Amino acid sequence: SVAAAPRYEPAAVCKVEIAINGESVDALAFAAREADARQRGRAAVERLRTHVPRQLFEVVIQARVRGGSIARARVAPLR
Repeated sequence: SVAAAPRYEPAAVCKVEIAINGESVDALAFAAREADARQRGRAAVERLRTHVPRQLFEVVIQARVRGGSIARARVAPLR
């Protein structure tokens, strides 16, 4: 039997970008289904928040889709 050729279909996928202090970090960007983008972005931001050490200044971590922020977390500064 001959295997059927793969069938390609369009998918609703978007790029989720992670920004730290307002600057997008390309290495942390990923693709997600549009239906899951908000949840996956929020999970990525929370995971990063626990790994970023506190600094002498506030660190803001954001997940963005098409330029709009979908999740935001803040790492409080040391006093």
